[in-house]
Amino acid sequence: MTEVGPTEVARGRGARTPDNRVIGGVNNVYAVRVLELSTPAMIEAPIRFYVTEHADGSADLS
Repeated sequence: MTEVGPTEVARGRGARTPDNRVIGGVNNVYAVRVLELSTPAMIEAPIRFYVTEHADGSADLS
């Protein structure tokens, strides 16, 4: 699993953005197979989910 919050970085630069989070997950068996074929290809292996919060507290998952 990976997780990054672009919101914090943007706010640190003075930008106003909705709260959001990028979450990545990969199956370990699949990751090993990818690495056996090509180490650089591993950058494409995680499935990425993007969660964006709305002002009313609801959120979208993309």
